[in-house]
Amino acid sequence: MRRIIIVLCSTVLLLSAVSLAGAPEGVKFQRGEGRVDIAVGGRPFTTYYYSADAPKPYFHPLRAADGRIVTRAFPMEKEAVGEEKDRDHPHHRSCWFTFGDVDGVDYWSEGAKVQGRIVHRSIDKMKADAKKGLFAVTMDWVDNTGRKVLVQKQEVVIQGDAQKRMMDFTITLTAADRDVTFRDTKEGMFGIRVATPLKERNGGIITNSKGAVGMKGCWGKKAEWVDYAGDLKGSKVGIA
Repeated sequence: MRRIIIVLCSTVLLLSAVSLAGAPEGVKFQRGEGRVDIAVGGRPFTTYYYSADAPKPYFHPLRAADGRIVTRAFPMEKEAVGEEKDRDHPHHRSCWFTFGDVDGVDYWSEGAKVQGRIVHRSIDKMKADAKKGLFAVTMDWVDNTGRKVLVQKQEVVIQGDAQKRMMDFTITLTAADRDVTFRDTKEGMFGIRVATPLKERNGGIITNSKGAVGMKGCWGKKAEWVDYAGDLKGSKVGIA
């Protein structure tokens, strides 16, 4: 087997307008049927979904420190209020990781001509204390013929305080039995679909580490980080 790529990503949800009283209560995991609920500081933060009928595992929703949901509900909630004009791209499942062209197979879209799936295999570790939580899983990338192409090892360190929530991802992809090629495509890799009120057309602002602003300035450009911020029900929130 050949390890082909390691991806490190850090996601920070910052709530800048509200300060919550009380000391943090650490991270807690609660396992259910096809899901793991994750709480930070005694408040729901997100849920990891991995049921067999899902095209890929994903985290939904993501919440700021005061509980405000910063990701879109569709397609998990088909009739989500306030998203009537924002029901495109059903493969945008809140917070996810995948790629659109691996040896000609599409793992990004849903309903593609040559469709692959990412199948949850195991929960390897759920360790939490008063400061942080470690959540580790294994997934298999399975192509349209049913062949396992890649093994994905994913570790997520989750932390938070009165004003922010943080997720640090370490994702390792290893070829299962032969070399694979990630072809040139815009469809990948780490994705977050922001809540409708935060979209640029509704007043949200995209900024990157190079000083570029707006979708036109940031789309497809190399940068150390990208921040998407706006007003959500009276509070300034951002996802970086």
